[in-house]
Amino acid sequence: MWRTAAEHRGQTLILSNTAHATASSMLNTDTASLADFLQVEQQWQQGPVTLMLARFDKNCYQAALFDQAQLPWPDMLNNAVVKRQAEYLAGRYCIRMLQRQLGLATSVIFTAPDRSPVWPSGQLGSLSHTDGWVLAALQPTSELQDESLCWLGVDIEQLFSTEQQQSIAAMIHHNDELQLGRQAGLCDCQLSTLAFSAKESLYKALSVYCQRIMEFTAARLVAVSSQHFVLELTENWSVQWPAGRQLQGQYRWFGSLLCCWLTTTA
Repeated sequence: MWRTAAEHRGQTLILSNTAHATASSMLNTDTASLADFLQVEQQWQQGPVTLMLARFDKNCYQAALFDQAQLPWPDMLNNAVVKRQAEYLAGRYCIRMLQRQLGLATSVIFTAPDRSPVWPSGQLGSLSHTDGWVLAALQPTSELQDESLCWLGVDIEQLFSTEQQQSIAAMIHHNDELQLGRQAGLCDCQLSTLAFSAKESLYKALSVYCQRIMEFTAARLVAVSSQHFVLELTENWSVQWPAGRQLQGQYRWFGSLLCCWLTTTA
């Protein structure tokens, strides 16, 4: 089953400044630096969506960086490991930078009970992390006549090793997908990474409609080119998204790092 929780508008999380102050007081704040912790590597536009790829170093993470980033400390991180705290800060900080660049309200991105981001009115975003990297996407929606017609999902993955590909292939693929990738000039490891990431992006984009966990086989790749893919739903995800519907997405390789995204205008 897809591991990534739905990204949707929903319940908010109460924040505790007291817990943050306690965590910060245990650290030497003089050594904390956002510039050391996170560096933006790539940024690009896809229609109304702006995407940001950044690298972060959990070894440079300190709780005091939340103050520097002008972000509140959430209670959900009180007992979290450093890796999770660093991922959370990296994602929220990238979104804050995008909010400022796009002239949007610098609203706090709260967290739903399933750990998915809760996007403020007038904004739609998506986040993904892997091995010290974060991919963030943000789109203004205030001028749309119907925000419910807008979807967005992103995912970031490291290229699967041969061992990883062989162990996961049966779970994520339909029978004809590997051959489709070979015809597009992708090796099996590249195609399996793409199929996994594309379907993760799809789940994030449509989970607000289906409200349930979907198997990887609930969609299949039907077209792959050098930077685009098309997914077809093989099951009914919702009334709005029945079996047979197709969605187009895009992807880019940055070395062994794969970024996938599905948007209304992909």
